[in-house]
Amino acid sequence: MVTPTNCHNPFSVHITNGEVMLNQEYLQSILDYNKDTGVFTWKHRDDVRPEWNTKFAGKEAGGINNMGYLTISIKNKKYLCHRIAMTYCYGVMPEQVDHINGNRADNRLVNLRSVNNYINSRNQKLRATNTSGHNGVYWCKRRNLWYVRVGVNGVNIHGGYFLDIEDAVSNRDLLDIKHGYHNLHGTKKGA
Repeated sequence: MVTPTNCHNPFSVHITNGEVMLNQEYLQSILDYNKDTGVFTWKHRDDVRPEWNTKFAGKEAGGINNMGYLTISIKNKKYLCHRIAMTYCYGVMPEQVDHINGNRADNRLVNLRSVNNYINSRNQKLRATNTSGHNGVYWCKRRNLWYVRVGVNGVNIHGGYFLDIEDAVSNRDLLDIKHGYHNLHGTKKGA
């Protein structure tokens, strides 16, 4: 795994306005992270009441939010686990973190990559509103043909009209490769 690019590290060790600012050192002092499973567990801590250690130390940290992402509450603020994982391992907070397989709860390090918005948009799951079952392939009622398009730099590029859906899908797959889309883009993946 390569150290993330497009990262900034706005965090420091001190407390500002009553809020702890996370950094790698602080995260590693309160949490253990298993890179192979993506699971965080709380460490035994001396800076908290003994009851906290009895209840939490050695136990899995966090829970799933309403968007399907795992979060951990630290000093009364919720943080996304995939962002914590990148800071924990690399010491920097990426602009965005992509779950390669599309599963928002899979925070194994091999499934996370530092990306910008442009790259992240090229690895999205198939939208619920899709009617063809294939990304970028649409039925054109006016022509009674399958229509292909791909978005490039905010512009929809026409990919052609096709009699057979298989030909349309093949053309879209070629356009995905040509324009740098992830090979899992538009698949029914993740949670």
